[in-house]
Amino acid sequence: MNKNTIKLLAVDGGDTKTLAVLVNEDGTILGKGKAAASNYQVVGAEAAKEVLVEAILAAFQDAGGLL
Repeated sequence: MNKNTIKLLAVDGGDTKTLAVLVNEDGTILGKGKAAASNYQVVGAEAAKEVLVEAILAAFQDAGGLL
């Protein structure tokens, strides 16, 4: 497989921030993204969705635009 093949997208969303990480099958971090809080109980469902997308897109951008 290509060394830039994404094996895992991990997202941690909480009350203060949202982090997204892209990892290849060797465990190498390809990109990281960070955004605002995404706990839907705090910010609401629509805002949480937007923040999750923002963090994930930032991770892809950090990885060199692998989309």
